[in-house]
Amino acid sequence: MEKSEQKGIVLKRKHIVILVIVIVALVVGGIFLGLYLSRPPASPDSGFAIDPGAGSPQAPAPSGGSAETIKIPGYPQIPLAAGQKDISIELLNPEGNPCYFKFELVLTDTDEVLYTSDWVPPGQAVTKQTLSRGLDAGNYAAEIRITTASLDDSHSPMNGSNVKTTLIVK
Repeated sequence: MEKSEQKGIVLKRKHIVILVIVIVALVVGGIFLGLYLSRPPASPDSGFAIDPGAGSPQAPAPSGGSAETIKIPGYPQIPLAAGQKDISIELLNPEGNPCYFKFELVLTDTDEVLYTSDWVPPGQAVTKQTLSRGLDAGNYAAEIRITTASLDDSHSPMNGSNVKTTLIVK
């Protein structure tokens, strides 16, 4: 009997196993790549955090305004106890505002930031703050700097405000 001559590619069992593993790896890698590329890009505000101290305000919120305007509360004077770091100021984002607020309490003479909040939703207020340091007795020119971000997922910046105030420390 004559041996028949084989022509073409002859694959051994180990070659078939290796080929199957490579194909499976390529398919799985393609799936992960597709999922990764289909995700929306991370926004620069991906660390957007609502202030854990934000809650219902204690005083009634100012009325007026519309969806196109941002209501900004006033703080003409803020009394504080000398040397105290834990204070209580009602930093309010009025109900109906089309944005989140972030508050900074800043000494205007030195530009020193004494306190920064996280984001506060409309209709809520941060009522307890911890300053970076206690202040000596006296009057201090200060600003409450209000930064805003839209309520949608983009958290786009909107018009903010710097509210002048006087810290009366006794």
